[in-house]
Amino acid sequence: TAMPPPNPKDYHEVLQIRPDASLDEIRVAYKKMALKWHPDRHATDKESANEKFVEVRSQFRLKVEYRL
Repeated sequence: TAMPPPNPKDYHEVLQIRPDASLDEIRVAYKKMALKWHPDRHATDKESANEKFVEVRSQFRLKVEYRL
């Protein structure tokens, strides 16, 4: 069963994008957030960083796949 689309507010907040952001803007925002939360950049709290990293990646994929 396919996962339902997320609440638009969620991915806009997670990716820190405007609702009318272009695909290029979404990609740039994703790369920025992915680098910010990459676990290798957080030596003291890798688990928390990994959770945020996975959330950012998931929201990006959903945003691009559903084109919300």
